[in-house]
Amino acid sequence: GGRRDSPPEQAGNRHFRRIDSCLQTRVAFRGSDEIFCRVYMPDHSYVTIRSRLSKTVLQPNEECVFTTLGINSHLFACTRDTFDSLVPLPEEIQVVPGDTEIHRAEPEDIANHLTAFHWELFRCIHELEFVDYVFHGERGRRETANLELLLQRCSEVQHWVGTELLLCEALGKRAHLLKKLIKIAAICKQNQDMLSFYAIVIGLNNAAISRLRLTWEKLPGKFKNLFRKFENLT
Repeated sequence: GGRRDSPPEQAGNRHFRRIDSCLQTRVAFRGSDEIFCRVYMPDHSYVTIRSRLSKTVLQPNEECVFTTLGINSHLFACTRDTFDSLVPLPEEIQVVPGDTEIHRAEPEDIANHLTAFHWELFRCIHELEFVDYVFHGERGRRETANLELLLQRCSEVQHWVGTELLLCEALGKRAHLLKKLIKIAAICKQNQDMLSFYAIVIGLNNAAISRLRLTWEKLPGKFKNLFRKFENLT
């Protein structure tokens, strides 16, 4: 048989294809939603708290984190003198330090791979997804799954950058990786892959990375200045 064209009202649906058809539909959270949250102690024991997302748990004169929990992160309650003794939960440590491909791969190869993958994600987004995401509320959005997948990917790259650096136990190796990640960000910027560029820079701005003072001190001055320019740009 001959080729059969789609009716006009269905043709646009082809733009809304997903990279992964197995992805589940996500529902946005609201401040009034109730959740169960685990609060851990330094010995990894925990209590479960039921609370609204918007609820303030601590008193104004107490100290706490001021932002939401990120990917693969947990909330700990501890005193100031036990803060330095905190260690990740056993299930968080799944990669052997130094056993990842990023240490062997060339910066150009990694940057080009990121660009190619994100371009495939971007190609799946229809213009109407941007309109729905910006101008309609959470309940008014119709189909923004492809755009949200791209935004989720940005968070994943940020987490990947921080994880790779923190898994490096040797100072020299960690400084070399920091230099490589900044170079990857520069190549992504040259490729006009601003999603990868932004995600890497924000990942390196993470508090856990920023306080690696000795690592930043070993970074060549050229790369320190380059990263400062990237910070200003983001």
